[in-house]
Amino acid sequence: MSLPSQVGRTPGRGPKVESRAEPVLSKPQLAAGAVGAVVVLAVVVFAVVAMRGGPEHDAGADPLAQTETRETTPAATPSDDPVLDAVAASAPRTTPADPTPAITDPLASGPASTTARPDGDSDSALDAVLNQPSRSPTSGILSGVFDDDDGQAEAEDDPVAGAIASADGDLPAIPQRSATDEVIDHAGELRDAGRLLAARDELNLALADPATSERDRARLRDEIGDLNETLVFSAHIEPGDFMAREYRVKSGDSLARIARAQDLGTHWKLIARVNGITNPSRINIGQRLKLVSGPFHVVVDKSDFRADIYHGPADNPREWVFVASRPVGLGEADGTPVGTFVVAPGKLENPGWVNPRDSSEQYDRNDPKNPIGEHWVGLTGVGDSAVHTGLGLHGTIEPDSIGREMSMGCVRLLDDDAALMYELLTEGESVVRVVP
Repeated sequence: MSLPSQVGRTPGRGPKVESRAEPVLSKPQLAAGAVGAVVVLAVVVFAVVAMRGGPEHDAGADPLAQTETRETTPAATPSDDPVLDAVAASAPRTTPADPTPAITDPLASGPASTTARPDGDSDSALDAVLNQPSRSPTSGILSGVFDDDDGQAEAEDDPVAGAIASADGDLPAIPQRSATDEVIDHAGELRDAGRLLAARDELNLALADPATSERDRARLRDEIGDLNETLVFSAHIEPGDFMAREYRVKSGDSLARIARAQDLGTHWKLIARVNGITNPSRINIGQRLKLVSGPFHVVVDKSDFRADIYHGPADNPREWVFVASRPVGLGEADGTPVGTFVVAPGKLENPGWVNPRDSSEQYDRNDPKNPIGEHWVGLTGVGDSAVHTGLGLHGTIEPDSIGREMSMGCVRLLDDDAALMYELLTEGESVVRVVP
């Protein structure tokens, strides 16, 4: 049946003339055409995105990828007739599988989105996953939260965390500072500020702490000994030092008279030592001298071949203050007995000696072959140690024996160290303890 718009007649006017106009599509046809065009456009955009993103989104390169076989619709070539295009778009199609795998969005609650936006960009949630910086499992563990970019940035700013993260899983040991480290550092600050006594006191407190390790004790002894090279064994006088004081030489003085008159408890040669006096017979009236008073004591540590010098009251070792350490040699076959001794009367300088095992072996004074050297400090055992006789601290002509067991039971020292013991220790008062 002809539509009114296709044939027009005008009665009463000449022959009939048939006019033809362009076909007009109905609304259903227009809608079908629009749907087809949209489908075709979507297919074209999807194909372009797939070709652009294929190599970049390879599932084998990203641990978040999941492979999936998809069907893709080839783009149809539009004809001049939109109706035919709409019919062609509505027909079923058979499409080959797209070889490009898709990325599954782990942030989505449902299946992965496969719809591309018209501008060619992928889904924003998927972008968030694809644009994450790569992380190693080690850095993820150390940062605490694997997908926390802020935490990762903080870990990268931390040099310690960065060093650990770059170790491929091997966590290096981080040196820990001990309480002794802090004490030594603070004592150094006090020393730099000129507060030598405060520095020595702090170090001695740490040395007396039972919790201090043997390794740290050795470090503390070195630090205190270094301080006492100035506080005790030099002419420097620190105000308030209970071991030292100043003295001005008077008419008629000698170093020996000064030591006796001032009741120092130390030998007058210690005055010469700390004041750098090379000729004791030449001192001047008004001359400033540093006097060091005792009593001093010694603890011999057999396990370490070491003699530790202390200062303090003889009857209260808890108040002893560490002064310095000196290396020693000991008796052969563990022949130096453990016990407590007191310095016997009659310290000797440049003594003669008779071998107690062979009386035919004798050495006179000034004999360079005398095995006990230039100084002898005899010891008397106290309590259970009274059974040990003939023991003493002395020098040696065999410096290689220091640190070894080669004597007949006595404690050997290097010559200058033996001289120092001779000058420091007081007869009948100074205590010498020998510990395992």
